[in-house]
Amino acid sequence: MNQARVPLSIALVALAAAGLAQSKIGVLSSGAPTIDAKVVAVLSADGNEVTLLPRHDQTPIGFNFFAYDSIYLQPNVFFSSVIPDLVQVDLKNYVRGGGGLVTAEWAIWGSGSGYNASMSGDWFGTYAGSYSSNPSLSASTVTSDPVIHAGLPASFTIPLDSVGGGTYTNVTAKSEAQVFYGFQDGGVTRPVAFGGQRTLGRIFHYATVNGVAQFNDPNFARLFQNSFRWVKGKSVDGPGIRGRYTLLALADQTQMRLRVTYQNVSNNLIVGTADAVVDADGFFTALGPSTPGTYRVLLKARTGLTRRPVGTYTTQVGQEANVGEVVSHNGDIDGDDEITVFDYIQLSFAFDTVPGDGAWDPDADLDGDGAVTVFDYITLSNGFGEAGM
Repeated sequence: MNQARVPLSIALVALAAAGLAQSKIGVLSSGAPTIDAKVVAVLSADGNEVTLLPRHDQTPIGFNFFAYDSIYLQPNVFFSSVIPDLVQVDLKNYVRGGGGLVTAEWAIWGSGSGYNASMSGDWFGTYAGSYSSNPSLSASTVTSDPVIHAGLPASFTIPLDSVGGGTYTNVTAKSEAQVFYGFQDGGVTRPVAFGGQRTLGRIFHYATVNGVAQFNDPNFARLFQNSFRWVKGKSVDGPGIRGRYTLLALADQTQMRLRVTYQNVSNNLIVGTADAVVDADGFFTALGPSTPGTYRVLLKARTGLTRRPVGTYTTQVGQEANVGEVVSHNGDIDGDDEITVFDYIQLSFAFDTVPGDGAWDPDADLDGDGAVTVFDYITLSNGFGEAGM
């Protein structure tokens, strides 16, 4: 196949230039302007492109979380308000589809009180039955990680903020959780900074409420920045790959948002993700993992399905790999890697709209013609019942 359409050297230069922004981060507002401003400032100082989004309980159904590399959920101030159930499903699918999610204390505390049941099963900890109002917490390393612990001491004291009378929640880590920092609670080590992988994405939790005093502390601010680097899992500045991903019914494949995910063959862990540069015919290039090894390559367009090229990709210094061609049905509007009735529902919400209309949803415009029409229903129907991999 002729792939001269996307010269690899030019594409990798473009990717490197785009990489000047560490990450695109969406911050769900806390409802407290001073906290929001601190969060945005700390993340922006690490080279991220940060967008302040609506409050968790005001996020509209069908919100496109996939426009961001990672999302910050910080609903502590409005802790009695819940995320709309369909938005919970969207956020859950976003993580499982490769997105990164960082949460503050309320996510775990709320699950113990019955809040946001559609998401809480994916959390990496459970409410241990109590919370604290202590003004500080001594955090110590439990499991060292080169990304999380970069620039940080093995232990440090975190000054805490109080919301609703509490500063942190006592959490029991699930067996599959990675606990990076913990604290002692009557002889029991409780997690304070922890997380793990859900399908293609990662979740990172804080057991603390994360307010202004914490963000003013340089060690906590660095930990906060590192946690977003970790959930993105981007260690992809090594030799690149090329191939072709065809998203059916999309006339101009440059409109496709294609994410490449690398899975370590030896332990099945996701080691990195990269956004691909795609030409009009679906030929793409993307950076590869910086750490030598053998990887499976997973490819997913925003409304397409996950496809895994045959074989594996082994990094070699100075060489790129051709992973071949894959084809995907088009219609996974809600991002759960299946084309189901829920995608029909989201398309119906946007039916007969164009950009500028209140109900316009670019993901529902499956053929990319600038309008949601009967042809998008036909495209979705052609792939109905299909799933990723």
